[in-house]
Amino acid sequence: MALKDIQSLRELAEMSIKVGSRVDYTQGGGGNTSVKLDNGYMAIKASGTRLSQMTENKGFAVVQVSDLKDVTADFGYDPLRPSVEASFHVLLKKFVCHTHPVYANIPLCSIEGTARIIKIMKEIDASYLILPYINPGKELADYMKKGLTEAIPQAVIPDHEEEFDYTDEDSNRRPIAVFMQNHGLVVSADTAEKCLEIHEKINELIAMEYGIKEGDFDAFAKDAAKTLYPDQQVYMSLGDVQQEIFAAVSFIHHVIINNNETIRGMDDSAMDFIGNWESEAYRKTVLS
Repeated sequence: MALKDIQSLRELAEMSIKVGSRVDYTQGGGGNTSVKLDNGYMAIKASGTRLSQMTENKGFAVVQVSDLKDVTADFGYDPLRPSVEASFHVLLKKFVCHTHPVYANIPLCSIEGTARIIKIMKEIDASYLILPYINPGKELADYMKKGLTEAIPQAVIPDHEEEFDYTDEDSNRRPIAVFMQNHGLVVSADTAEKCLEIHEKINELIAMEYGIKEGDFDAFAKDAAKTLYPDQQVYMSLGDVQQEIFAAVSFIHHVIINNNETIRGMDDSAMDFIGNWESEAYRKTVLS
């Protein structure tokens, strides 16, 4: 058995490489992308792998949209584990791009950030959701499916769960963007090109709103990689993935504080969930 929609897989890989090649958009094995294929299947980035390493033949898993059954091996691909976020990808448009950008995560990790998001989304004039922090996986997908969100202008609030049904072909009311506090950004569109365009525009506008340029992160990350004194070398020797995360987190802290806003951190229950979740333990082993 073989997938016939090869062009969509190529476009998925191209989109993944473009966002995955930028540390300011994704760090380590974070983020995920997907495309809905012909005959009720969806290809989604494999758990823990880097987006930048995806091709039209590897780096993704295949699931049935109807029940999320993993059928990757049935199509002859490497039997990689689908991303744990597959359950919310099926709710959105054909192409989905979920990243952890240092720009979008500034307002998402700031107590005052919601107002900034509302302001910049007026310039894009698209439907969107702003979600509080929800444990990733099924819990997040269930929350998104119900359309629960803050009462904000232009937010998509479905009247009935059926409007987010897995088999619903009318995707006009599905949100273009989903902002998840203390997590990241999701963009969905009918084409990979549109997905990338919206993703870039949102991050560009947020950077401008906070008085920074997208290129500012690169210089910051170079400085963050420098060893400042011996104890850092002894007690805090970081690998490549850890260094990417350290630079991203430090940059977000830096910009929030410089804008006189208040950092919003994950609470103890959220950290406990992540720390004890088998899916995250598995993801960590893939790039270790």
